[in-house]
Amino acid sequence: MTPSARKYRTFLFTIARYFLAVVFIASAIGKAINPHDFYSFVSSLPFPSLLSTSYFLAVIVTAEVILAILLIVKRAVYWGAILSSCALLAFLVVLIFASNNAATTPCGCFGGLATDHSIETSILTDVILLLLTAMIIHLFGQSAE
Repeated sequence: MTPSARKYRTFLFTIARYFLAVVFIASAIGKAINPHDFYSFVSSLPFPSLLSTSYFLAVIVTAEVILAILLIVKRAVYWGAILSSCALLAFLVVLIFASNNAATTPCGCFGGLATDHSIETSILTDVILLLLTAMIIHLFGQSAE
């Protein structure tokens, strides 16, 4: 690989992982500041009542902060990206389930930091973020070569 190509890949890898970390931090802060939309969305789903408690919110916010930290700490990026993929996939499954059950409540994914948008927009956002995690994993593998 040429030095310029290596620089480009390193730049993309760095931008992608920091961007995803910022997304997780923004999501955690938004939910912590204004959990109402998140509670409304979760309570509209036919899941156990444990998911609509403040305990569940604390778990989600903590997980998002941990994922952000893993993506920032260079030695933990690979596992941060893998775990981020798992979390985003789980979020995506819930959003698709909600969409198929004609849920109309916005997901509250970013609490009060984002304007309310449709579940379909949230699904698209999750797919894009999943592709970003795939790119991080791919670029991490290439940086080891």
